[in-house]
Amino acid sequence: MSRRVLLALLAGLLAACQAFPAPIQMTDPRVTAGAERSCEQLGLSDIRCTLLILRAAAELDRSHPDAVVTGRELHEAGAAPAGQSPIPSSQVVAAIVVFTLEGGSRVGVPLICPRDPAGSDQACNPQVE
Repeated sequence: MSRRVLLALLAGLLAACQAFPAPIQMTDPRVTAGAERSCEQLGLSDIRCTLLILRAAAELDRSHPDAVVTGRELHEAGAAPAGQSPIPSSQVVAAIVVFTLEGGSRVGVPLICPRDPAGSDQACNPQVE
């Protein structure tokens, strides 16, 4: 084999190894992260989305006080993990914010809201536009 072919194969193998992101460590074991989505795809107004992201950042700060965030993504909720009790039917996961931390680890913060938003905070109120 030529040197170019070997280098191309090696580069391809390295790229394939790096294509898989780190697993997501969830702050609430009852929830898993589903597919990545935008605020619009999740049915969230820009204001409500920002409020939810701020809430998730505050929760990340409580659970990982020294974390250095290098990125974030929004995800929909995935299926409940095997062996875990699902969240109560009176609640809904509005979104999951997945933070990428320095070093590459990822932490998912589910944003759980009451199904009936009456009396809830602005982040959980679907009428906030």
